[in-house]
Amino acid sequence: MLKTIQIPDELVQLLGPDERLSQTLTEVVVLELFREHRISAGKAAELLGCSYREFLDLLHTKNIPMMTTLPREPQEVADLCGYREGSE
Repeated sequence: MLKTIQIPDELVQLLGPDERLSQTLTEVVVLELFREHRISAGKAAELLGCSYREFLDLLHTKNIPMMTTLPREPQEVADLCGYREGSE
């Protein structure tokens, strides 16, 4: 399924040549979905039409870490580490 979206002309100019516009936008969206942990690396590669290895290379090129940890509350970190207040 394809959707049509409206993009301001100035943004289109910044994104580059028209023939690459769709590919560029798809890449940006897929990378952001990956960063937000909404899709896996395998799914991202599939959506971009590339191999898993090519996707890893793209992450490297864009300085996007392959693995990240979600922010945690200080108490959750302390619990995971087995730290108990007053037990130093």
